[in-house]
Amino acid sequence: MRRVYYRKYVYHTLLCFISALLYLWQNSINAFPEIAGFRALPLIPFIVCITVFNPETAGIIYGVVAGLVMDISWSRTSGFNALTLFVICTVLGLLIRFLFNRSLASTLMLSGIICLIYFLIYWLCFCVFAGLKETAYCLFSIYLPMAVYTWVFTIPSYFLVGFMTDKFRND
Repeated sequence: MRRVYYRKYVYHTLLCFISALLYLWQNSINAFPEIAGFRALPLIPFIVCITVFNPETAGIIYGVVAGLVMDISWSRTSGFNALTLFVICTVLGLLIRFLFNRSLASTLMLSGIICLIYFLIYWLCFCVFAGLKETAYCLFSIYLPMAVYTWVFTIPSYFLVGFMTDKFRND
C-alpha cells in the first residue's frame, strides 16, 4: 500500500518539476528558441498531456496552477491564464473521459484545437476588445503562428507524460 502512494508522489513530483522547468524555459530570454520572432508556450501542451493521462481533477489542478504561475509573470493578463486553463482542462478532462481515447492522434487533434482556442481568446481579449488597430494582422501574423509553434510541443510532451504514467502510476 505504501509503495503505491510512494510511486504516485514521485510521479506527481516529477510532473511538477518538469512543469516548473518548462515554465522557466519558456520565459527565459535567450534559452528558448524563437522562430521568426515567435515564441511558443510549451507548458500548454504539457498540461494538455497531463490532463489526457490523468483523471480530471489532477488535470484541472495542474492547469490552474500553471495558469496562476503564468499570470504572475505576465503583468497585463490579470487571471486570464488561470481561468482559461481551468476551463480548457475541465472540458478536456471530460472529453477524454467520455468521448475520446488517449491515443496520439486524438491528443494531437485536441491539443491543436486547444492551442487555437487559447490564442484566439487571447487575441480577442487583448487585441480586439482593447481597441488595437490592425487586429487581423495581429491574428494572422502573430497569434496563429504562435499557436502552431506551441502545438508542435505536443508530441514530445505526449511521449514524456505517457512514459512517466506507465512507469510510475499503478491506479
